[in-house]
Amino acid sequence: MPRVQVMYCGGCREAYDRKEWLGHLHGLLRERLQDDVEFCHAPCPDGAMRLILFGCTAACLAPDKSAAASGVPEHSIGPDGYFDGVTRTVEEIARTIARELQGAEQ
Repeated sequence: MPRVQVMYCGGCREAYDRKEWLGHLHGLLRERLQDDVEFCHAPCPDGAMRLILFGCTAACLAPDKSAAASGVPEHSIGPDGYFDGVTRTVEEIARTIARELQGAEQ
């Protein structure tokens, strides 16, 4: 079962429920991977990926340079389909993440 580290922003935009969104993504990933995905919070040294969830365009959590140095993929996800600077549907986001997690397991 792949482990994914999740980091949340400060939560200044209460109308955007990051945990609810993550729950929806979790369901889509389970379907695509035919396996569960464990989400963990920092520190998560054995995580196969890091997701940064934020609720506004301020994106107050900066990407972790140590993650990039270690080769752990990291993605920024925000409201309205924001995914690493591009607008995507949650299904497209799940497809991208599942593909990367499958590659990490090999």
